[in-house]
Amino acid sequence: MKGLRRALLIGVFCFCHNLEATQGKVLQDACRLAASVVLGTVETVVVSSSPAKITIRVDSVISGPVAANSIISATWPGSIVAARTTPSRHRALWFLSTARSSGWEIMPIGGTNAPLFASALAIPPLKPNEATSAVPTSCIESVLTVLNEGASYIEGSFPHLTAIEMLLQEDPSLLSTAAPVLTKIVAAHRQSVSIDLKALAISAGIRRQDVQSMSQLRAELPAVLKSKVLHHLGLALVAWRSTDPEGLAVLGALATSSIENPLRRSAADALMMIHTKVTVPQLARLLDSKDAGIRGVGIRGLSMFVKGVPVLTPTNAQTMQFLNETPNEFLDDGIAHFVTFNSVALEKEGEFTLAWKLWLNRHANKLAVLD
Repeated sequence: MKGLRRALLIGVFCFCHNLEATQGKVLQDACRLAASVVLGTVETVVVSSSPAKITIRVDSVISGPVAANSIISATWPGSIVAARTTPSRHRALWFLSTARSSGWEIMPIGGTNAPLFASALAIPPLKPNEATSAVPTSCIESVLTVLNEGASYIEGSFPHLTAIEMLLQEDPSLLSTAAPVLTKIVAAHRQSVSIDLKALAISAGIRRQDVQSMSQLRAELPAVLKSKVLHHLGLALVAWRSTDPEGLAVLGALATSSIENPLRRSAADALMMIHTKVTVPQLARLLDSKDAGIRGVGIRGLSMFVKGVPVLTPTNAQTMQFLNETPNEFLDDGIAHFVTFNSVALEKEGEFTLAWKLWLNRHANKLAVLD
């Protein structure tokens, strides 16, 4: 039993960490908390002492008491190393707060140890004599619009890719008047000729439990696998909790795909974490995988099912209610010895796999197990 608890706790830690990283309102909260939001280009970066000091030439103001066409100084509360990685003449969207002592402080919305450009989000450089865009009705609407202008730069610029990642991690359901703006942006990028933009947009939809995004991933998998942002898709798949039949079918197809790809394990892990009766046919397929790790996921997912472990969700992860097991009618004497949430030793795997296949045969009529 201790092994079961330990395995579940590891899963909860990973899942909660993912939830924290993709909460869907980083930009909205930054707008709410910032004393000023401006567009500007780095003039100087001083890293000889902590905190680092950065001079910014402001060309446009979204909110706050900063004048356009002015130069301001701001401190960076993050690491000196993060400040050193700032690209030359970096033009960005800056969220500023009032420093404890005096002056401005850059809000570390991307993390204090991440590169500065994860917080000072890259936007295209100003062209000579280019007029700044008119400011829309709200800070968040302005931020979404401005960041989206850098979409065409992501193929050759990691800072711009980071900015678009941050943009597409926002959740339209948590926005108000700006929701249509983000929805339109995501829909457009899902049809982009840029495979990275498309992959990011599909990831955004999957995080929001959108079945159409899952179907698109399945249909365009060979092309999407060429993207350099597959980690976003992996995290999105692991967090999938919908029991929609089409979504589960996509997870099953990805997990058992003959194409070697890093998304197979993410899809399998999602099925394991859901482990409801409707997922049993998909979990059963994992037992025949050529990947030992995925076969193990199938065994653990079926074990969670018969033990009546609740589906792992943000709510029961926080309250620890996921530990409240309610064994069901499918936990029979023939399988009890083979219930485990731990990895199965290679020399015992054949015995475990056979036991679970016999169990599936015994309950096939009630579980509608696929052939």
